Amino acid sequence: MCNYKSGVITRDGRVFVEMDTDSHEEMVKRHALREGPESDPWANYISVECMPKRDLLSRKREDWDYRLDERDAKPAWYAEDEAHFEELFFTALYSHLDAREEELRLTGIWRGGLALWKGAALTAPGLETVERDIWLHEGATLTAPRLKTVEGDITLREGATLTAPKLER
Repeated sequence: MCNYKSGVITRDGRVFVEMDTDSHEEMVKRHALREGPESDPWANYISVECMPKRDLLSRKREDWDYRLDERDAKPAWYAEDEAHFEELFFTALYSHLDAREEELRLTGIWRGGLALWKGAALTAPGLETVERDIWLHEGATLTAPRLKTVEGDITLREGATLTAPKLER
């Protein structure tokens, strides 16, 4: 399963972080990216997972757990300048977060699924609809006083808290 917030970084420095999906496969398909040869499939791009430790919309780098999806297959082009590629990803992530926050403010809609990892928290006063699933992992907290609709499943792990008094299920 791809996690919020997933992305793809290409060898030539393009970064894809999508509003409506965290699926690496979908991003690869949308942008017509091609894998390398069988001996080095990640020669042209890598998949990244960047999960929030606290606030889902935080612009603080220390609030994010950045890692490669293919931890065993770090391509040489990436390894030679990891800091540069990580910086490119965070620039794209912050731009995405700006757009995500603005869309949430204007429409009340969270496109895609909403997953909060262990100990993460999100207070979303304007959130009204989540278009896919909500996953709250151990100790995660979602406070959404206007949330009415979740179009997918809701999964609460041990110690997770969902406060959504208007939720219609």
